[in-house]
Amino acid sequence: VVKIWDSVSAFIESYMKQSKGIIIPGFGTFSFIHKRIDVGNNKFLLLQRPVFAISEKFAQTHGLKFTCYAVNGSIPVHPLNYSSIQTNTTYKRDQVEQCVKHVLQVFNRSIAGQRNVEFTFSHIGKLHIRNGKVKMKFFKDFISAVDENAGKHIIENMCNRPYTCDSVMSDRDGARPSTSSNVVLPRSALLSVPEVKAGGCFSHNS
Repeated sequence: VVKIWDSVSAFIESYMKQSKGIIIPGFGTFSFIHKRIDVGNNKFLLLQRPVFAISEKFAQTHGLKFTCYAVNGSIPVHPLNYSSIQTNTTYKRDQVEQCVKHVLQVFNRSIAGQRNVEFTFSHIGKLHIRNGKVKMKFFKDFISAVDENAGKHIIENMCNRPYTCDSVMSDRDGARPSTSSNVVLPRSALLSVPEVKAGGCFSHNS
């Protein structure tokens, strides 16, 4: 489960490095918002900041509080491509799709049970659902990677704003699971079966 989800994260990361968004149906969308900042001498810098917009239907169903983003309509948004993700794993396409659905089901059940959740996307960041509030924290290295020219300015801009200062985290901080989270995904999905075996189907642990 963890290995497959790492490949899912790598797929999302590769598209965002091309300034493309990714939608995970029923869950949310990774995309960008643009912001122009004054750098002096009548010069402006266009920042492309990554954002995660949770599915409004999902949030409303569970009564979650979330931030609405004015996502740039010119940014192409693509669905997860299970066949493409599968090429970076030892598993079949159907296994990859089933694994993604399983992890999202565990996420759904956890939120429905009003539990705090920490959902890790390798090399991208962590999605926190805590006390009914949604917060995506991106790794600094990822922010720099998706906009090599303005990455430093994006991080500074986010850190200096009260509403986005907690949306940035170092990879070192990201390596430690939060003690206030009841559910840590995708690892917690391992506890509710199923185990994926290369070349086979999902099987229940004995």
